[in-house]
Amino acid sequence: MKTGRYYIISIGFLLLLQQTVTAQKDSSGIFLTANDFVQNRLLYSGSCKKDKHKIKLNDFFGKSYVTIKHRDSIYRVYKKQIFGYKWCDGNVYRFKNKKELLLLNPAEPILIYKHIISKPPTGLTNVTNYYFSKGAFSMPLLLTFKNLNKEFSENPLFIDSLKQMFTYNTQLASYDSYRKVYVLNSVYKKIIIKP
Repeated sequence: MKTGRYYIISIGFLLLLQQTVTAQKDSSGIFLTANDFVQNRLLYSGSCKKDKHKIKLNDFFGKSYVTIKHRDSIYRVYKKQIFGYKWCDGNVYRFKNKKELLLLNPAEPILIYKHIISKPPTGLTNVTNYYFSKGAFSMPLLLTFKNLNKEFSENPLFIDSLKQMFTYNTQLASYDSYRKVYVLNSVYKKIIIKP
């Protein structure tokens, strides 16, 4: 009898957990601060499928604020005052000045961001720039050896290891699909965060 009751409670807990995870995947909103991002706490959050909820970035006219339709109210929040936002597809973007940087690896110690610059129709392709930050509380910098040297000056072994592996700045955003981690973080964990 106890086993049956334990089984029913376990199934109930799993169903509740599944609803919570599903709700998080189907939500969008604003991360007001880096701490909100770390805690996964969304401001003006809502279900993309069920709620009257929409985030408008106002990029086309270059406005300095985001417009949020949340339930029956409309809010304007200045981009320079917020950490970033989460779309319904689960992607997280962080603001750096007027740029929106797509966060590629939210669970790793060194955060890596991607920013695509669209070129006018002159036959040129889009340009992708990569940025990084030492966690959520540091400002993103262009991903270059020079900036890594500045940010990790206290860890020359880390920088030396990267220089042995990579020749060009463009290689610093390499992804290890086998380990499912950015190589930069793989090296960092081996040298800085020793088990």
